[in-house]
Amino acid sequence: MGFFEGWAGKYFKKDATGRSVYYPWGFAGKGYILPDAEKEAHVRKSLKFEQKVTLLAFLCAGVFMHWLPVACALAGLYLWSYAMNARLVRGLQVSDERLTMRESFSGQARTTGPRTLWIFFSVSVLAAIGAVAIPVFKKTRTIEDVVIACVLVLFFGATALASVYMIRVKRQGR
Repeated sequence: MGFFEGWAGKYFKKDATGRSVYYPWGFAGKGYILPDAEKEAHVRKSLKFEQKVTLLAFLCAGVFMHWLPVACALAGLYLWSYAMNARLVRGLQVSDERLTMRESFSGQARTTGPRTLWIFFSVSVLAAIGAVAIPVFKKTRTIEDVVIACVLVLFFGATALASVYMIRVKRQGR
């Protein structure tokens, strides 16, 4: 399985009757029953395209580091994602089952290789350490630098913990 297939895995689960259900907003939203394998393949392909565009946008945001254009671009990306998902689920039956956070992470763990999960963990830890360096090694430190560093440490700390959970799930074969 590829990187983007693993990333997409957290948005899908099988319901009690064995049907595939797509959760466009993950565990924060409702699920839509996919009527057949062809529709599921189409949704997965569209989702992987969206994820590639999102990753590219975040990489560009990291390069440019001007907050207003980045915020506008990310808002546009969110609107595009919302419209794309609305189109994908149009006419589909809503599932009664919810997706839990645990099921979401377990789904991503099942569809992601162990090496990739360890890379996620390593990058998250290194990024958290790097975030601490922002206010520590900067000659002129502002409150904004400290706030940004704290937010980044919390974010990358959470992604490191999620990676540890997914590694455990992968090892246990759940």
